[in-house]
Amino acid sequence: MILVQLRVSAGQLIAEVRDPSNDRPELATPGTDEEGGRGLRLAHSLANEWGWYPITRNDSKNTMTGKVVWASWLLAREEGNP
Repeated sequence: MILVQLRVSAGQLIAEVRDPSNDRPELATPGTDEEGGRGLRLAHSLANEWGWYPITRNDSKNTMTGKVVWASWLLAREEGNP
């Protein structure tokens, strides 16, 4: 399962995508007939910053592994708003 979360924090829009793969994300140039491989390329091209971190959680109810890839964009400030 892939989970997507969007949130605003400290004047930034932050997008996080969690997936169960433990593989390190790599920038790829997918072929025109490939279904995947474009998300990280978009984040790299359009975001102010991006990165990733591994996740591991093991508790009595479940075990979760994988990674989160995140990207952030600075939000424009309206005049009169700090």
